[in-house]
Amino acid sequence: MIQRFRHSAEYRRMTPSERWKACQLEHYGVESCWIWSGVPNKHGYGTMKINGKSVLAHRFGYVLMIGAIPEGKQIDHLCRNRLCVNPYHLEPVDSRTNTLRGDTLASKQSKQTHCIHGHPFCGDNLRIRENGKRICAACNKQRCKAWNRSHSVVQT
Repeated sequence: MIQRFRHSAEYRRMTPSERWKACQLEHYGVESCWIWSGVPNKHGYGTMKINGKSVLAHRFGYVLMIGAIPEGKQIDHLCRNRLCVNPYHLEPVDSRTNTLRGDTLASKQSKQTHCIHGHPFCGDNLRIRENGKRICAACNKQRCKAWNRSHSVVQT
């Protein structure tokens, strides 16, 4: 869509659902991504204005074509494409699931099966801190021994 169209009187007279449909590039069925050609926000998600308020285009499209987003759920892009507004590529999930599916530090760490020194994160070798962080017991034991050696008082 060309920039001038979004500022035209014709565009302003459209309903939100008509504007949502106008801001999609050509799409080819439910399998392909429907790429938002409107304005993206700083995080890369498509946005549109409704009654002067900015809303996320993929959420608007999901409500328009599928139905209400369940309370406490977020919309996750199964295709991992933030500009996709295909409602069949979207799934309502809880915050934790959305975070763990994404490309975040938390998702990468949750998929680790071994520490950086090759010890497994399982059984007696796994410690979990109060904040939920997993700690390798073998590495922790080695760190404690090294710290104790460097901080021991030399008796004469």
